[in-house]
Amino acid sequence: MRRVPAPVLLTLAALLWGGNFVVGRAVATEIPPLSLSFYRWLTALVVLVIISGRATWRSIPELRRHVGWLAMSSFTGVLLFHTLAYTGLHTTTAINASLITATSPVVIPVVVYMAFREHISVREGVGIVVTMIGVIVVLTRGDTRALGQLHFAVGDLLILGTVVAWAVYSVGLRRRPQLPPLVIVTAVAAVGTLMLLPFYLWEAATIGGFAWSIPHVATILYVGIFASVIAYITWNQGVMVIGPTRAGPYLNLIPLFAAVLAVVFLGESIQGFQLVGGAFIGGGLWVGTT
Repeated sequence: MRRVPAPVLLTLAALLWGGNFVVGRAVATEIPPLSLSFYRWLTALVVLVIISGRATWRSIPELRRHVGWLAMSSFTGVLLFHTLAYTGLHTTTAINASLITATSPVVIPVVVYMAFREHISVREGVGIVVTMIGVIVVLTRGDTRALGQLHFAVGDLLILGTVVAWAVYSVGLRRRPQLPPLVIVTAVAAVGTLMLLPFYLWEAATIGGFAWSIPHVATILYVGIFASVIAYITWNQGVMVIGPTRAGPYLNLIPLFAAVLAVVFLGESIQGFQLVGGAFIGGGLWVGTT
């Protein structure tokens, strides 16, 4: 893993996460969001324990010294991010969700400033403004009247919440324990799964479960192994090599991959407002991260 260039690792993570939006949208009406999140991370945890259970067990003393970091990372990177994402995909498209998520690179500097008081440059400031114009275009579906009436799709707003959660998670990697990436992901998956458990049980008791089928099992295996284990390991390793700010722009690839996959597998069509919003988002990202 250490010999693989960081750009390759980060691009692979973006591809797998782009597929995650498409898969999540495909089963949005079939698998409840908390159930999908729980079984995703339970599957990931089983695989991770098989791979790195012993190393993680030996690292418990070090992990205990970073229990606050571990709890925050599990909350933002597992519980909050994925629950908001899968819930949001009930009422928005995979393309919309991926476009909004692409704003993470300009949100990260804001979180860095709030956490470490590192100043935002003029270019980053301009990039944030331009990118947010693009987000507004996507949120309003190109209808400025929706902005005046504060009428937005709930799904889009939930996806916007995932952007903040992911920015906090990525910036938090600065304070990570000095442990192998696989151990860190295993620990985060374990704590995150425990956090999800009571919410999953509540959901199952209130709205019921779902009918298991081969496509549903395949979905859980994809999001649990590829979009969780492999994507998180490659992302974390890439961030550790080049830092969260330089790694952030690779998230720009997610809407590209998601759009292609959504058109091919879901039959979604790319709308005019998505092209306009995407252009603003892309322009803002280019200004703010180059």
